[in-house]
Amino acid sequence: MAMLTLGMLPVKPIPDTVAPAGVAKGPTEEYERYVAGFIDCAICHGESLTGGTSPIAPKGPSLAVVGFWTVDQFKTTMRTGVSPTRGPLDPDKMPWKNIGLLDDVELTALYEFVKTVR
Repeated sequence: MAMLTLGMLPVKPIPDTVAPAGVAKGPTEEYERYVAGFIDCAICHGESLTGGTSPIAPKGPSLAVVGFWTVDQFKTTMRTGVSPTRGPLDPDKMPWKNIGLLDDVELTALYEFVKTVR
């Protein structure tokens, strides 16, 4: 938690080139999994993204609510830090500022992956 608060856990920039294992940047399930894995949402939101339980990372809530958002609402949330359903996100617990730096293709891939959480 302290590392996140101090900005020591930034979101790594996603390479513009082909992802490992030949996953091309684009609207595919493989790329969606790659982006979500690269961002490592599971650290705080749990392996199934239904709520975090780690004793050392912030306990992020279930991301199932994202399934009720549009892709534009998701992008806006990641770029402004304001959720359409939960209000302002705590930047000390959710690195939305860094995630918001992703381009539209990357954010759409992340949205497509996260919105399937149930």
